[in-house]
Amino acid sequence: IARLMHLLGLKKVDLVAHDLHPDYSTSRLAPRLAETFQARTISVQHHHAHLCALMAEHGLDEIVGVAADGVGYGPDGTSWGGEVMVAGLDSYEHRGGLMKQMMPGGDLAAVYPARMVAGILWNHLDKEELDLILKEYCPNGFKYGEREREVVLRQLERKFNVFWSSSCGRVLDAISCLLGICCQRTYEGEPAIKLEAAAEGGDAGKATINSVVEKRDGKLVLNTSKLLLDVLSAMRKHVPRKQIAAAAQLAIARGLSQIALEVAQSEGIEVIGASGGVFCNRAITVAMRKEVEMAGLKFIRHELLPPGDGCLSVGQAVAASKMMKA
Repeated sequence: IARLMHLLGLKKVDLVAHDLHPDYSTSRLAPRLAETFQARTISVQHHHAHLCALMAEHGLDEIVGVAADGVGYGPDGTSWGGEVMVAGLDSYEHRGGLMKQMMPGGDLAAVYPARMVAGILWNHLDKEELDLILKEYCPNGFKYGEREREVVLRQLERKFNVFWSSSCGRVLDAISCLLGICCQRTYEGEPAIKLEAAAEGGDAGKATINSVVEKRDGKLVLNTSKLLLDVLSAMRKHVPRKQIAAAAQLAIARGLSQIALEVAQSEGIEVIGASGGVFCNRAITVAMRKEVEMAGLKFIRHELLPPGDGCLSVGQAVAASKMMKA
């Protein structure tokens, strides 16, 4: 930090912005920096920062934003990652997104997405049927095999060491694992990246994967449990994996688009934007653009900044400076 300040000729710091997550190293560093520089600190929610970066890039001060990625700390203490917001530069209103799902073992579910398959399907199948599905379709999904699978199911049954997430990345991981594409992450985003590759050239019309949007607690929610059940149904009908993968990605794009469009139309906002690592996925991005433009609204995405976390510092700086002046 000192070197960057020297290179930029920065003498005075008025404000230190950091992520909302209390356990991030930057969140612990921010108060120390603020004390050193006699500055204020402001925390910025992860997905709001994504959308602020997007708005700054396009010179806008309000959009309906879809922020979709692997993880970002939500103000309710759960893991967010598939959110639709009415976003301004200094504030946001959360209006919906993906259904919250159980993550047995927390971060382990990001490494071994068979755990996400179990969490997403838990409330829709009995324990014995779910066990058989995991055994048949995710045979290598658990590091310690059958013993670990049994432990995970008991965790879900007792709600022990289970966390909640609305992450789009985790849903894509679960689809990838259920389809037998990738059941262990060895690098960032691997299951979802391999899902996109498997879907390349697939005809989404050959598999019936529905986008079921429901109203829950006043918010619009895409039911990802029903989506994964549709994936399972298509597999049982022996639909080719390529077609299922393509249809599942399209269903997620359409579901999030439907929520964003309903919010935009209710608020009279004409621009819908997309940010977050999920929008490195070309198929999802193109499908969302098509849905938005068919409805007569403008769709924006990153053109100068990366859609992933590489844009966060810009978004945090923009949001924090606006909050300080508000």
